[in-house]
Amino acid sequence: MKRRKSMAAFSLLTSVLLFMTACSSGVDYVLPTLAPTYTPTPVVKENDGPTPTLAPDAGNTKIIALDGEDYNQTSHFSIKGAGVISVKPVSHSGSYSFFISDRSDTSHGVSLSFSDENGKAVNVIGKSVHIAAWVYHESNEPQDFSCILSVKKLDGTTDTPEKLSITGVPSGEWTLLEGDLPVYSNVTNPTIGFEMSSSAKGSFYLDDVRMTYDPASNIGPNVAYNKETFNGIHYDFEDAVPHLEERGTGVPSIVEGGYDGSDYCLFVSGRTKNWNGVQIDLSNYGLGGTKLYISYAAKHDAATKTKVVCSLQYKEVGSSSDKYANITSTESVLPGEWTVASASFTPVKTAESVVVYFETGATEDFYLDNIIITTKDPSVQSPEKDPSGTTPDDPMKDVDLSKFVTIHSLTADERNNEVQIFEKRGSAEMSIVSNGHSGNGFLVAGRTASWNGMGLNFKNLDNESFDVIGKQVYISYWVYQDSGEPQEFCATLQANKPDGSAVWPERVNIPALPSGQWTHVEGVIPVYANVKVPQINFEIPSSDNADFILDDIIIAYNPDSSVDPNPDYVVEAKQPFSTISLDFEDNNAYFGSRGNAKPSIVYGGHESDKCLAVTGRSSSWHGVQADLSAYDLAGKTLDITYWVYHEYTTPLEINMTAEQNDGEETTYTPVVVGEPIEDGKWVKYNNTYTVPENAKKFMLYFESPEETASFYVDDVVIKLQ
Repeated sequence: MKRRKSMAAFSLLTSVLLFMTACSSGVDYVLPTLAPTYTPTPVVKENDGPTPTLAPDAGNTKIIALDGEDYNQTSHFSIKGAGVISVKPVSHSGSYSFFISDRSDTSHGVSLSFSDENGKAVNVIGKSVHIAAWVYHESNEPQDFSCILSVKKLDGTTDTPEKLSITGVPSGEWTLLEGDLPVYSNVTNPTIGFEMSSSAKGSFYLDDVRMTYDPASNIGPNVAYNKETFNGIHYDFEDAVPHLEERGTGVPSIVEGGYDGSDYCLFVSGRTKNWNGVQIDLSNYGLGGTKLYISYAAKHDAATKTKVVCSLQYKEVGSSSDKYANITSTESVLPGEWTVASASFTPVKTAESVVVYFETGATEDFYLDNIIITTKDPSVQSPEKDPSGTTPDDPMKDVDLSKFVTIHSLTADERNNEVQIFEKRGSAEMSIVSNGHSGNGFLVAGRTASWNGMGLNFKNLDNESFDVIGKQVYISYWVYQDSGEPQEFCATLQANKPDGSAVWPERVNIPALPSGQWTHVEGVIPVYANVKVPQINFEIPSSDNADFILDDIIIAYNPDSSVDPNPDYVVEAKQPFSTISLDFEDNNAYFGSRGNAKPSIVYGGHESDKCLAVTGRSSSWHGVQADLSAYDLAGKTLDITYWVYHEYTTPLEINMTAEQNDGEETTYTPVVVGEPIEDGKWVKYNNTYTVPENAKKFMLYFESPEETASFYVDDVVIKLQ
């Protein structure tokens, strides 16, 4: 990939090329300049020698070094919040640096994942990373800068445990922000974010950004992130243990005379305020965003009718204050009468601590028995019907498997070539290995994204199809992973809504699959009556690259079952289409990412300052796309015009393709297959395209057969013919 030319070179070249252009004809001409005309700004440097931050850290392994000299380096950054990243001829070293503008909050800026120059992920979990970046601003007053480590905890919530900060950076002076950050061993998806924290909307510059890590370092887990597997709670107090903790002055003790004739129950006394009572701390289980079901029996010693209330106390990540919510309460009854309460509740996904507690409206003593908290809906279970002490959290307790018809029963049998029936998802590859759960197993490796894995449709090895739409589906599998930390593992249902868009509505999963241990997972999920092309995907949402092994997979369905349509899958009325005209001067990219490609606004447009850069591609279909599904376009003809440009080392083909879905099948149709064009020239393309009559979902996207080539797009016009 060539670097974009310097301004000095282009200033001289522009006059010559414009003269040549005036003497020629056709739809292409040489790009006048790839950088805007700026008011001259002096380049600020520390000295004339090499920049110290470009040298590797002693004993460390390089991850990436970015100097802003190549426009394509902007593709390594992601925008935090709102903003635009480009390059400008204001630099710490060299000629250019990264310019972060259009911020609307102090937390907005840019972030970097731990990937090398080729986009390959570098595993820094459990390591010490070294970050160095030169920062600069022109806001005329000192500013504070931060480099913030962001991670996902094992419960899936995001946290920012560590950061580097520098305060009072003077205006107009390059300043080094540098230091080491620990990446704890029990986190996933670490990224680094840069922000100017003392000015909400001010722009700033970065240059000579370097990330390295110490391969010999060994950072342990963050104790606060350790979460236990939640297998449900059932306290009937027949073991004569109180189990619940004191809350305020409340004192728990065991007394005789339990609910429904049982021997013992919990007595709560000593209360001096209404919130005093007893509590169950669930914070160690990582239950944020998890739906929970609770039931309990209670009575009281008040002089009049009263209720025994169950409430929730929680604290969100990053917050210093607790929040409270009522879960449920018993009916208001006379003293000495047992009554039962049940409800479901879901702690917010960002909950860092979760505490369930019991109280009354005054300070009377009260009794509790048969407390059940579970993630499984105990639809026919209650303390009233379950005095025996059996925990009603078995997901298969009420399922009659004799009614289910087997579709898949897969044991990694090489003779039947069972691998062929799986659909490869992303970069994942499947092979048969000997260390399965019961003999051979299916190894899934080579993953580079959380959704990468394997899929199964509802067609068996004999090519017999099963109509599971509107039916219940049973899924059972054994799974193993040895990443060194617990991982969420899912068998996820994927389907198309009536409008052709994909959804992932149901799953049979384990929130924390232990490392180094074969685990059985099973459950029943509904396939809604108004979906199409369902399939099951096996994946690890909590990790981009962890391998896993599957074995003894069973998928079956109940042909006599009936599942209603999903009321949320309503087909929206199509909007009238009006002409789309894009010159990108408003910094609106309009087109979104497709694959690994990243759209960004850069200087050097066709006939204006700016254009759309398409960078970061790693496969031919990667590019940028515009989803036009909301418009009434089925059966209509579009007139499409656009200009493209590239700086690749050889002639490059840049194509526009249409993707459409009729609710079941996705098809791809060339709109423009461009002739290979030379670098350094803007070339115009114009063509018409008729959208299929049955198209429910419709996209237009740019791509190139050259998998890693970056290219530029400008002056896009899409209108009805």
